[in-house]
Order: sequence, then C-alpha cells, then structure tokens
Amino acid sequence: MRAVGAIVLAVGSFCLFSQPALAEKRVALVIGNSAYQNVARLSNPANDATAMTETLKGAGFDVVETLRDL
Repeated sequence: MRAVGAIVLAVGSFCLFSQPALAEKRVALVIGNSAYQNVARLSNPANDATAMTETLKGAGFDVVETLRDL
C-alpha cells in the first residue's frame, strides 16, 4: 500500500511541478564592477556585464537601463 501511495505522490508531484513558471515580469540586476578592495581587478567587467545583459535579454528579461562607469 505504501508503494502505491508513493507512486501516486511522485506522479502528482511531477505533474504539478513540471509546468512552466508563469511570471508576468522578469527582472535582473547586472553589475559590472572592477574596483574591488580585497581581490585583483577583473580584466573586462564592462564586456562581461554586457554579455550577461544580452544573455538575459535572450531569456526574456527586459532591460530598463544600462549604466557604465559610475
């Protein structure tokens, strides 16, 4: 009887959690910083931040504002 219950629970969980996430708005904050105090400077954080921004755009995120060298 426990095996049947476990199977029903597993199938029910699979059906419930296999649906795509329904988010109305996807938001991400991307920061490209090279002026760290305790670690070595990054070689090109502006390009890294730009690449991450483009990746997130491709995943359906909207870009509100992009600022550099603040």
